[in-house]
Amino acid sequence: MNRRTCPDCGGRSYSSSDKGKWDCPYCGKDMSEVCNDQNLWANLTNALEEKTQELIDLLPKA
Repeated sequence: MNRRTCPDCGGRSYSSSDKGKWDCPYCGKDMSEVCNDQNLWANLTNALEEKTQELIDLLPKA
């Protein structure tokens, strides 16, 4: 199951497919280019892990 959050109205919608046109059922905005929420969290998690490692690498070595 895929979930997307509309960037215009904040409404959440669900679909079994992540292909094709995806319109917000609340305001009608085309959300075809919006990331699925799970992909967004995965991308944010990966970025956070990378930045954390960069900061660890900057710490003085014992």
